[in-house]
Amino acid sequence: MSIDATEAGVVSLAFDDSLADAHVHNGGLACCAGQEIMEYFQGKRAVFTVPVSLSGLKPFTAGVLEAARNIPLGKTLTYGELAANITVPGAARAVGQALARNPVPIIIPCHRVIPASGNPGGYTWRERGSARSGTAIKTRLLELERIIVNGLP
Repeated sequence: MSIDATEAGVVSLAFDDSLADAHVHNGGLACCAGQEIMEYFQGKRAVFTVPVSLSGLKPFTAGVLEAARNIPLGKTLTYGELAANITVPGAARAVGQALARNPVPIIIPCHRVIPASGNPGGYTWRERGSARSGTAIKTRLLELERIIVNGLP
């Protein structure tokens, strides 16, 4: 995993196929983010506390990502429901496009937003130097979260 952070917060997060390597840039918050992500994958973390910096993103995209960050572990919303939550009903497609630009997946859980059909829908999985469709990864993340929620006291 590759994590970049400034004093304001984590600005980017990308993975490789193995999830075994950690490349942390600018220490501090990036190290904290890496620790929290590993705890998440181990089923020990339900909420991320590390700050995120969305500076440089368009206001609509940043608003969508902030709203997505508030979706609790084990819950999902449809693209339309998230659009309504940010008071832009009918903007489901624009919400999907904003989520595809998420620079910090997992921490901002865009995988918790699904189509109204109930299937997982698309997911852009950021790998070092590229982005690819990650529908199978999205499904695995949602399954992991169901396991974590079921295991919580």
